[in-house]
Amino acid sequence: MAGIMFQDITTLLLNPKAFKDTIDLFVERYKGKNISVVAGIEARGFIFGPPIALAIGAKFVPLRKPRKLPGEVISEKYILEYGRDCLEMHVGAVKSGERALVVDDLIATGGTLCAAMNLLGVHCFPRDTEVTTRTCWSRSG
Repeated sequence: MAGIMFQDITTLLLNPKAFKDTIDLFVERYKGKNISVVAGIEARGFIFGPPIALAIGAKFVPLRKPRKLPGEVISEKYILEYGRDCLEMHVGAVKSGERALVVDDLIATGGTLCAAMNLLGVHCFPRDTEVTTRTCWSRSG
């Protein structure tokens, strides 16, 4: 995509120590924050979200592209740099008052993040929103 620089994460995933260290960075930051939901945005949020959720004792909630989840879902449409898209989540996956951590691999326009937050019942952007970005890998391994 023009204007968005995607990073190849396969080298990180092929290095168990680097992958564990990356997960540990997020676990260290978010443990003890009373987070009960880790919501992962398709697709790379599905790679990083579950191990973070397990480590901090939270449930994992997948936020998926349309028509990928079985059963009843709620949807949120959003605008991308290059078009429109939609995220879906199971109805009842997140209860009122639960604290959520949204996991994705990058932020370009913020549209996907806002859609995720809207699905979770948060109006974009609340005062307690935190955006954490890290570069946790190198070419040298």
